[in-house]
Amino acid sequence: MAEVAEKIVIDGSAPAAELSSLTPEEPSPAAEEIPVGTPAPAAEEEEWEEFVFPDEEEEEEMEEPLPITPPPARRRAVPSPAPSSNAVFVERRSAEPSHVPAGVPRSGGFDVFLGHAQDGQRVNWSPGQLNNGHMIILGGSGAGKTETIRCVASELAAKEMPVVLIDFHGDMAASNGDIRSYKIREGGEYYFNPLELDPDIDEITPLRATSDFVDAISINFPTLGIQQRRKIKNIIKDCYRMSGITGKTETWTRVLDFDDIEGEIMNCEDEAIPAYLEDIFDYKLFSGEEKISIPTILSGGITHINLNALPENLRYLFADLFLRRIYYTLQATGEIPRGTEDERAKFRLFVIVDEAKLLVSQKSGSKTSIKAVLNKYATEMRKFGVSLILASQLIAHFNEEILANIAVKFCMRSENKKQAQENAKFFEVSEKDLLNFQPGEGILIIGSEKMNVRIVPASERNH
Repeated sequence: MAEVAEKIVIDGSAPAAELSSLTPEEPSPAAEEIPVGTPAPAAEEEEWEEFVFPDEEEEEEMEEPLPITPPPARRRAVPSPAPSSNAVFVERRSAEPSHVPAGVPRSGGFDVFLGHAQDGQRVNWSPGQLNNGHMIILGGSGAGKTETIRCVASELAAKEMPVVLIDFHGDMAASNGDIRSYKIREGGEYYFNPLELDPDIDEITPLRATSDFVDAISINFPTLGIQQRRKIKNIIKDCYRMSGITGKTETWTRVLDFDDIEGEIMNCEDEAIPAYLEDIFDYKLFSGEEKISIPTILSGGITHINLNALPENLRYLFADLFLRRIYYTLQATGEIPRGTEDERAKFRLFVIVDEAKLLVSQKSGSKTSIKAVLNKYATEMRKFGVSLILASQLIAHFNEEILANIAVKFCMRSENKKQAQENAKFFEVSEKDLLNFQPGEGILIIGSEKMNVRIVPASERNH
């Protein structure tokens, strides 16, 4: 079988004239299609039935123009029609699953296979050709978000790119494959210390580490008052001093133990402060047996940070501070050189966050509010080679500040009419389409390109 030679690659920063020169890959041989009766119930999120879009001729008859602001590119996708009550087309399945052959790599390119367009053509995400490598994935329960995340992570790992999964529910990682998994739970088997300093990372001073810690506390405990935040800061600064740690980097080889901070916090005269922070100490959130090594994470493979065993407020606090530490570590390595032709060299780490709304400020533009970690670093992270892949249910979970810095947006099936109403308006499709998508199917926007895509599940991939 002939290899697929070309990719669908869109440069979000390119003018319309350049976009019109895109050449899709040759479609793979069409599978025999047969009409069947009433559609089967939706599959579980981990796996779905393969769905083949209707023929292009049928789609053209039903196409309605979409009011997209940029000049129309050569390819334009429209939402696939909802399955009728009489028939839906599915691909004939053999006893053995058919695996999707890999495409021919581009010289200096970096293409991540997603799935197929409605005409059967392969669709790749090429983050190195876009303004940024960030992506959002939207969809309700059972839409296929989790399987999509797993597939993207596996494709990236197969290309020897490091991936971190920040998992609030414990279900993002595949059950097989080479995955480095850390389950953060009571008892502190795995941990990281947000107040530990590194002489090689001079961006994190004792004062900066203290401020970040208190900012994260304030975001996750919003009723904490200004005076209480000031007291916590002063306690931590005093603990640094008592440990012999100052602003001089030669003292940063010493470690501020969280047990020391616990003693000072619990003896605080303001009883509200111990009440806010006692869960952190009870769960030994930032102390334990084995430290999570960020250099190990950056060396490659998939790292799964499983936060499911923690109370909700501690999950978000841990994720917030962990992402800050990743940012500072990469900041210390310097910016990605501009003008590099090697698209892979533009990325050092891919960070995937499910339920990302929990790490995003819901309002933008407030001068007094403390920005959540993803708002704070979404713009800056790309300069240091970080790609963010953020999943949630609604486009409304991401404010203008975040959306302005996301090049790729993928909207899958909505769980209910309310979700469909909100997402349909942004993606300029009908609510009915979003409610009737098959698992794994969705509307993909890359730059100014818009198309229907069906994600190929892991069971049908060739690695």
